[in-house]
Amino acid sequence: VLSGSESRLPRDSEEFFDAVYDAASIDDCVAPWNPLNLEKRAKYVWDAETFECKAAQLGLNVDDTDEINELCPAGVCLGVSCRQDYSNCHANCNSAYTAEDASSSCTPEPICTVSDLDSCSGSHCVYCPSDNSLPCTLVEGVGSRDECEDMTGCELPDGRVLFGLSEDECREREASCTTNCPGVGCLSYSEMPGSCVVAVVDESSCEDVEDDHDVNVIWFSSDSTCLISDIVTRDGCEEFSTTSSLSTTWNRCEDIDVGACGDASVSTQRYMECYVSNWHECVDQQECESSGECSDKEFAMVLTSDPSDYPITVQTGTCFNSGFHDDTGNPLPLCTETMDRPGIGCRDVAITNSSLCSGSFVANDPAYTFQEWVTPAFTEEECRNSNANSRFGCLLSGPRKQLLWLSEDECVCRGGEPQYTWEWTQGTWRGGVPRELTWMEAENRDQYNEETSLSYAILESWVAQSVEERFLFSLQSEIICEANFLQYSLNILLCDCIGANGDDTDGEGDSCYDNTDLEILVGVSYACAGERSIVKGPSGFVTFSEDSVNKDCTLMNMSMINEAWFDADEPDVAVSFRFEDHRVQGAVQNDNEATVGELVGDGTVVSFEDDGDLRYIYVCLQVKQEEPSSVRYSRRDFGASPADYDFIRPLGIEKIKVDKRGDVTFWCSLSPYDEFTFDNDGILRLFPVYREEDYEDKEPTFVSKQTQVLMYVLGCMYAVDLLLFIYYFTEKPVSGKRAAKRRQIAFPLSILFGIVCIFRICFMFMYPNGVFYQEPLSEFVVFEIPTFVLFTMVIISIGFWKSLSNRKHFFVRDSRLLVFIGVVLVWCLWIVVTVVYSEVILETDSGESPCVGRVPESNEELEDNTRTLTIVYQSVIVSVTFFLALVFLYYTKILFDAAKNISRVKKFILFIGGLITFCFLVRGILFVIILGAEFTSSIYMFITLFLTEVLLMFLCGLQFNNMLVFNQGGSSSDSSTGVTGSGSRATHSRVTSQHTSRGTALDMDD
Repeated sequence: VLSGSESRLPRDSEEFFDAVYDAASIDDCVAPWNPLNLEKRAKYVWDAETFECKAAQLGLNVDDTDEINELCPAGVCLGVSCRQDYSNCHANCNSAYTAEDASSSCTPEPICTVSDLDSCSGSHCVYCPSDNSLPCTLVEGVGSRDECEDMTGCELPDGRVLFGLSEDECREREASCTTNCPGVGCLSYSEMPGSCVVAVVDESSCEDVEDDHDVNVIWFSSDSTCLISDIVTRDGCEEFSTTSSLSTTWNRCEDIDVGACGDASVSTQRYMECYVSNWHECVDQQECESSGECSDKEFAMVLTSDPSDYPITVQTGTCFNSGFHDDTGNPLPLCTETMDRPGIGCRDVAITNSSLCSGSFVANDPAYTFQEWVTPAFTEEECRNSNANSRFGCLLSGPRKQLLWLSEDECVCRGGEPQYTWEWTQGTWRGGVPRELTWMEAENRDQYNEETSLSYAILESWVAQSVEERFLFSLQSEIICEANFLQYSLNILLCDCIGANGDDTDGEGDSCYDNTDLEILVGVSYACAGERSIVKGPSGFVTFSEDSVNKDCTLMNMSMINEAWFDADEPDVAVSFRFEDHRVQGAVQNDNEATVGELVGDGTVVSFEDDGDLRYIYVCLQVKQEEPSSVRYSRRDFGASPADYDFIRPLGIEKIKVDKRGDVTFWCSLSPYDEFTFDNDGILRLFPVYREEDYEDKEPTFVSKQTQVLMYVLGCMYAVDLLLFIYYFTEKPVSGKRAAKRRQIAFPLSILFGIVCIFRICFMFMYPNGVFYQEPLSEFVVFEIPTFVLFTMVIISIGFWKSLSNRKHFFVRDSRLLVFIGVVLVWCLWIVVTVVYSEVILETDSGESPCVGRVPESNEELEDNTRTLTIVYQSVIVSVTFFLALVFLYYTKILFDAAKNISRVKKFILFIGGLITFCFLVRGILFVIILGAEFTSSIYMFITLFLTEVLLMFLCGLQFNNMLVFNQGGSSSDSSTGVTGSGSRATHSRVTSQHTSRGTALDMDD
């Protein structure tokens, strides 16, 4: 819009702004004291193309110019962007904006700044309107500046101004509510403020009042009432009574009881059109401010009685419809002669019953309409209800202020603006408003001046040209953009066909998806030294100033990355009971691979033919999510990604500018080119992100702090148990027969317990640090091997218990065979579950993706299959646990019943047996609870493993190392082993004989 030399002026210089102002200005006829007075200004007029059409629509003679213009006035605007009412007289005629130049008769027409002066001179105390319009009103009887400044004017709600009141008196003067309140009351249908009745006896006296006091009166002979039609305020009525010495009465519909409202015998009620309404005058400030009024009231009530009849009848509720739509291409609806236009669709006043106003009907195919019965709203929720067709519509572009019955999505699709139909006005208790008085010099001022002023029409044209230029600029890349999107969709369709019907044995379908480009080329352009250029895409734009490129030019390509690529819903499934599920790691990570933010928009990729000469560039990225989902992510930033798009790394840009363009929000930053790059390939892969303020040093967290502490403590406890067993191995063996037999069970159990401790220690310190994150098979193996080692330990113990007795009714005679069979079965179970989990469950085909090639596939099938395997597997584990515990309890009871004298070794056996039995029974019960309740709790798992593993191994370790009090008993029995003599041997022989007679031999007895 500027010449070549002016366009090169610095944008922040006064010369540049002066040049822009001059280019946007015209010679106009302006009212200096009221610039919005459009009477003589250059403007645009909205009206029907022919006056005859307006006359025909109104049913009037074309010569009735004044009445036609009053009923169907033309709209005026400084430009062509003002919205104009879409009444029938304009809707059914071709209406448009036409330009009118400034009035050629732009004479000054002086006006005195102070009213009611015989001579426009001198200083006076005046009241000036709040809109600064002229003239100001003279305040009589004030002769000095000090006296004037001590006074205030009181501007009443009806526009009158009173003087001589204090500020408090002013605020309380005629205080009332700006709206009516819900509830039955008596109101004036024509909204008359009241009527002033003068007390006279006959019509002749009423006429004398008119002649003597220069007022207009109306005589009602039916009840001998003389009404002064000129007086419309209570103060005016009282003032007339004072000046005329006549008795007057001020009547209002609001002061009449509901039972007496609408009395046809009362002429004042007939004159004011009093009727029983569903609203009443608010009685106090509290009631006023707790209610409000919807603008639908004007259109949702219809006068159904003849204007000459009284009492009047008002229909509450009317029939709205969408208007008729035909195939003429007109996007706005058509209304018939019986309808008017309430602002959305049409209103059919001919329908008086709600039962006739519902659904839809077809008038003359293909014309159709939808109907809805509308009653006045009493609350804001009713007034602004987006689910009601008549209360929420679509405003299309153009000057016509007419809403269509379209949903929000349909409206946006047509390029319209969804909005509510009606406005809700909250009740406000308002009296007079105190205004300061002014001491001013009376002088004549010009009402109009010929002067240079901004032209809104020129500014509008600039805006339109800017939009058009941007649109045309985007067309430079439109073919590329559309072709690539089409190619992208066709590639996905092709990949679906390759892998259709599950026939993808050669893997071509998977490789096809892998070959689908992540980056979609959406624009190409050049950036040259000394020139300003811009490249735009759906995800953002990059601007190059005159100084962005050192020399020459470079070709650049813009691509976009859909943010859905980073919405991968990675499965986090497990067959084992967990302390806590892993926390999902987000796409925005720091150098420590900790999640420090979230992605809030698509990515923009800009590559250059030669990036060696690039300096500062201005990058703007479109943001889809304006507020962060977590208060931790408080800082706006740009993130960069490597070529494989495995993660997004925040760049730490401090200055991010928020640029709102209509409904679209951009984040923009002017930074050196090198600050935007991540890899050494020179390609910008940028994403809008919210991040934490101090994000660099944060470490990744996969579980909560509580879970981490509990698992670390449990790991340390397992380490203590392991030290006990290591000490047992390093301790010098005690000689003797009993010690040797005790080692027969203690030694293998210590080895197995040591294996359990090693696996558990590894797991407790690895899981909180994310070692098993997205590694469900490794997690299962490391966590479940100790379970099967414990099963092996119990089976070996059962075999050892069996070897202590030779009773014939035992179901297996050979304890070694018992141990072998049990161990083989247990580890076969582990192998089967591991193979099924790794080869079947984890390889589950998750099914069709809702957007193949871009949105990750659903994990529902994998989660369901894992859940099924978990239930089956854990049920088997619980059953095996209970079975082994009961078998072990059975053998322990047999040994206990068979033992007469509890020797030191027997105490050892019975202690170990009772401890293992107790721990396995508790383990089974706790596992049943967690399996049935289906919950995850770190505290519960801590208690479970502590009671059933840590405590078991700790007590066994103490027992193996002779540290428990049970080892102090029976010492006399041990010392007797060295005593020889016939008496001792005889006693032993008798005991052995007694035991043998019962069919039991204890190998470890004396």
